[in-house]
Amino acid sequence: MACFLKSHTARFLGIFRCGITPFVYGAHTYPFLLTLMRLRIFILLFALLSLARAQPTTNGWALVWNDEFDGTTLDTTKWGYWLTGTRRDAVNTPSAVAVGGGNMTLSTYTSGGVHYTGMISTDAKYLPAYGYVEARIDYGDTAGMWSAFWMQSPTMGATIGDGEGSGTEIDICEHRSVDGSSVDISNKIVGNIHWDGYGANHKSVGYDSGSLGLASGFHIYGMEWTPTTQRFYIDGVLKWTVTDATTSPVSRRTEFLILSSEVDDTSTTWAGAIPAAGYGSLLTTTTKLVVDYVRVYQRAETVGNGDIEALVAPWYQVNQASLNVNGRNGTQGVRVNPNTTAGSSLEQNIYGLLPATNYVFTGWANAAATPSTPIRIGVKNHGGTQTYQSIGGSAYAQATVPFTTGATNTTATVFAWQPTQYGDAYVDDFLVRRAATVNNGSLETGLPGAWGSLYGGAAVSRDGTNYSGDYAMKIPASTASAGVEQDIVGLAPSTAYRVSAWTTNGNVALTLGVKNHGGTQVSNNFAASTWTRGTVDFTTGAASTTATVFAYRPTSTAIAYADAFFLY
Repeated sequence: MACFLKSHTARFLGIFRCGITPFVYGAHTYPFLLTLMRLRIFILLFALLSLARAQPTTNGWALVWNDEFDGTTLDTTKWGYWLTGTRRDAVNTPSAVAVGGGNMTLSTYTSGGVHYTGMISTDAKYLPAYGYVEARIDYGDTAGMWSAFWMQSPTMGATIGDGEGSGTEIDICEHRSVDGSSVDISNKIVGNIHWDGYGANHKSVGYDSGSLGLASGFHIYGMEWTPTTQRFYIDGVLKWTVTDATTSPVSRRTEFLILSSEVDDTSTTWAGAIPAAGYGSLLTTTTKLVVDYVRVYQRAETVGNGDIEALVAPWYQVNQASLNVNGRNGTQGVRVNPNTTAGSSLEQNIYGLLPATNYVFTGWANAAATPSTPIRIGVKNHGGTQTYQSIGGSAYAQATVPFTTGATNTTATVFAWQPTQYGDAYVDDFLVRRAATVNNGSLETGLPGAWGSLYGGAAVSRDGTNYSGDYAMKIPASTASAGVEQDIVGLAPSTAYRVSAWTTNGNVALTLGVKNHGGTQVSNNFAASTWTRGTVDFTTGAASTTATVFAYRPTSTAIAYADAFFLY
């Protein structure tokens, strides 16, 4: 049970809320009843509310950054007052920003004939890349202004035609009270992607949510972001999907978060006309953007951007670690080349680990430039002693670093460290996985992850056919062989195991099997037109601690799906 003693504006009445953390994700909402209790001297009142919160923590996500706005002032370690001064037809001022009652409020008001409003951002403080971002917002907009929750790339438009590399403006939600014809549109929002700068090359694509009753009350606006896809949600329901393409690029660089209100009927009238009498004073205005929280999640038990493509984030670099074209796979990796005796490192915090659990961290390194100065691939801050493996030589080689989390530890820091000045190496293709398990067996990362071999068109799919969660492995109908494989590590020698998976395949058999375990390859065929569980038993050899799990078809006239792989 998760209990949030969020006070909100009713704190002075003694009202608090506590309940079960609900799961809302994808196109499905699973709300739980939250109980509100108000106790007065002789009055006891109970009320039940249904609260849909798009928290993906129960589906393989971990909370990595948040602001619940539980203080009395803005937390300036997380936020800054953004673009202060005259902007459009108002003045952005810190006085328009208030924190109290469990909320952050941006007020739009008028004083002495001048309109005032505010913006806050995490610029230069927190710039995530990929994950799931959400905010719980109550819009109180009026004519002549609008409010938004959005993200911005610091280099948007730096290279025209490269929206992915330069980044985009990501409007998760923009809200207006009326449109340019003064038609009431307060019950809906719009979302947009902008790229190639704001001049003559500017481009954009967007969507209109339609009327959803968003004019009042809190609603949750979320965006899931991978290197190739962005999915936009309202109250846990998928509303818009952007897939990387020339006509809708998906940013592959870090971006900062923004909460803003803007006033303008001069350069644009898309939000209608500013009221002749203004918006009222700071004390009397009702034109407010009220935010309950902002949260950022990342996939649990996952090395973000482990294949180092297009950007380095969410890795952070120390002293001469930079994106480079000498990657092992794809086009890029990271060059670790210290120019001081302090050395150089590439590091990343991993979240959502299980306490007291065995894991294996792997990464590839190539010390070809200076093979006599090996680079260290390792793990620290996991509740145990720092551990690493040194990789030298003139070609890419894999480091395999087992580690065990502490009794209460759910995070770790993985790293590539070159301690020698002028040592020069390249690193790529990092992965963390639980030892002795089928990693990403439920496919809920939305990416192949530990499935190191996909061939014949096999891919992680979210087309609505899945046994559990949102994703499954899709193996297409083909005249050629198609399938997937994963290497499992941390097995015990001379030990019996069983692999299971669920499949539906149009009644044209899918082969599930195990090989490279120190014994003869074993497999079984499973033909099913509905989801059916298949199992394969195997025993590791006397000195074997690894195996390869696979699912494939030599040819097929029907699509096969596989999901929920498990080792026991």
